[in-house]
Amino acid sequence: HKVAIIGAGPAGLSAAYFLRRIGHEPVIFEKREQTGGMMKGVIPEYRLPSKVVDWEVQTILDLGVEVKNGVEFGKDITFETLERDGFEAVFIATGAWKVPALKLENSDAVGVMDAVTFLEKVGKSITDLKGKKVVVIGDTNTAMDVVRSAARLDCNVTSLVGCIQRKMSANKNEVKRATELGSELLFLTKPTRFIAENGKVSGVEYIEVQYKDPKKALGEPLPVEGTEQTIDADLVVIATDRVPDMTPFTDAEGNIPFKINKKTGGIDCDKTSMQTSMPNVFVGGELHTGRSIIIQAVADG
Repeated sequence: HKVAIIGAGPAGLSAAYFLRRIGHEPVIFEKREQTGGMMKGVIPEYRLPSKVVDWEVQTILDLGVEVKNGVEFGKDITFETLERDGFEAVFIATGAWKVPALKLENSDAVGVMDAVTFLEKVGKSITDLKGKKVVVIGDTNTAMDVVRSAARLDCNVTSLVGCIQRKMSANKNEVKRATELGSELLFLTKPTRFIAENGKVSGVEYIEVQYKDPKKALGEPLPVEGTEQTIDADLVVIATDRVPDMTPFTDAEGNIPFKINKKTGGIDCDKTSMQTSMPNVFVGGELHTGRSIIIQAVADG
């Protein structure tokens, strides 16, 4: 059977691997020129060496899996064109690459960027941050990746974390390693605005937050009046979340042909078959689960 796979990340590659092993013809369509999704060029090199990813990917391609890079779903191909080209099923696994913007003053200033963009630029256009002050916003694993990557480039890193340590969504080992590199984590703090000079970020104003019941630490921490402070910043990286980008699946009227899972923000599917509400269209990885870990995407594939 001929199967189209949208996205060459861990979910797409995994699906292609298992399909090919039992004799089907999977073809992967990938928007980027690189194959591997976030494993290639976003997850830091010290955590996942690119030569290991290249070896894994090549092993899958050597089975006879075809990858078409530079092909964007929604622009270059659609469900209709794939069906016309003889594909009998489609597995969509485009991941969660979108970092929601913070609606704060000067959020469009030069030097304010999202975590995925920052991690993609590390080792390419960002190679040295010596003497710079970097502020990271978020409590996610991605935030800790940014903190650790920035600290390794010899800069002063401060992270604004809107909860207490045990409530962080980041793995506790990631948090430990981030602090070991000398970065400062300011728990129970939330940015209120970015300070900019001549269109370039120069600092962050933040406020302390606290739970209604600090012992139970339930619900969303609330701002504590009169605790506003500012911190200097040459670079601010937003790492509060990563969500699936639904733009490729949205029609001109703004409708999405799938049922969306309110909890994850991803596309809903049958738990056993991974089939969406659309016949012969399956989903996996972060497009289904929302922000998660590589091995979950591999399992979905």
